[in-house]
Order: sequence, then C-alpha cells, then structure tokens
Amino acid sequence: MRRCFFLLFVVFFAGAADAQPSIDLLARIDPEAGLDEGDGYGVAVAVEGNWAAVGASGDTYEGVSGAGSVYLYQRLGGTWRFHSRLTGSAVQPNRAFGIALAMQGSRLVVGAPGFQTERGYVSGAVYVFERSVADWREVARFTSGLGDGTVGRDFAINQDRLLIGTWLGNGAAFIAERTGATWAITDTLRGASSLVSNLDLDGDLAAIGESRAFTPDVVIRTAADWRLGRGKQRYGP
Repeated sequence: MRRCFFLLFVVFFAGAADAQPSIDLLARIDPEAGLDEGDGYGVAVAVEGNWAAVGASGDTYEGVSGAGSVYLYQRLGGTWRFHSRLTGSAVQPNRAFGIALAMQGSRLVVGAPGFQTERGYVSGAVYVFERSVADWREVARFTSGLGDGTVGRDFAINQDRLLIGTWLGNGAAFIAERTGATWAITDTLRGASSLVSNLDLDGDLAAIGESRAFTPDVVIRTAADWRLGRGKQRYGP
C-alpha cells in the first residue's frame, strides 16, 4: 500500500541580495494510523508559527466515506507532534472537508466543496476555526445560496475578514467579517464569470481572479462599500 506524507522545509536567506536561498528539510510528517493514499492526506497544507494543518479530503470519519478531515500538528521543543483531528459540523459523505486550507494567527479556514444543504443542494461550505491556547473550535460555517455556485475551494483570510470564491454559479464572491465574536457575510461581489477563484486579501484590498473571463479584478474597499479599482487589466488572446 502506498503511503503519503507531509514535508516541512525552512528557507534561509543570507549574503548578497541576489544570493540563492538555502532550503533545508525541517521535518517529515507521516500520516496517522489508518490513513492511506486514497484519503488524500496532504491535498492541502497550511503552516502558521508552531502549528501545521494537513487536509485529508477523502478521509472516512465514523463510517462516513469521503467526509474529510484536517490533521493538526504542533511544534513542541523542536519536534512536530500530532495534536488533534478536526472534522467540523454536519459530517456528510463526499463532503471533501480539508481540500483547501488557510491559516493566519489563531484562525484556520477549511473548505468542504461537497457539502450539501438540507434540501440536497451542493452548496459547499467554508468552516472557520479559532484557537484558544491549544484548543481549536469551530466558530462559523458559510454556505452559498441556490444559484450562487459552490464554495469551499478558494478563499483568503486577513485578520477579521474572509474572502470566499465560488465556482459553477453566477460569479459571486462573498465578504465575511468578524464583529466581536460573531462571523457574518457582509457583502457580495458579482462578476462576469461563473468561476471566481485565485483570491487574495490584504486589508481593504481584494484580488479576485475570474478565470473564464481572463480578468483578474482588484476590488478596493472604501468606507462600507467595495468597488472595482482602477488599473483593471485584461489577459488572454
């Protein structure tokens, strides 16, 4: 049986500005017992400080095939050790939880594009977890509405703001923000494409790639509104 694993590298920059960096292997993290290649261990990874998250989107949880999991590792005394397994709420078959990850500070965002609503619509889901000391807990779960496409494959987080992309819908991107202890969708950005992906977020600046329209958009937030920024550039033939 073939096994998969997760490698951590450290990059050193020294000497002249144009010098080549030195890349050293920091650690190799093997999957936990019971995981094999078909569970997708390592399909997505995220590292922040002394924490590493590894997605296994095809993992089986309590007999539910394809529910997906995220395995968390903590660096203690220079050694990376398994900490816990996250599965999120509403475990479902083929949910693909863990297929996309983003981590910043004490927050972890997990995508589950196979998530279905109670009516059977595949909306996908984006989960937000927050860490208190060494305890990770789910604080929010976002899904899309009918016609807005599927979420869970592309997103970006920056402090108290989350940008969520969609695919196979009407070209929406969602802005979610944290106020106090509560996360909520605060705005919806509409584009010309049915595939909104390749996202980045930095403060009041959001970069949104509409790949079918070959149009990477820069959206700037002014006061309480988001608007398309100047300098929009079109790519393609």
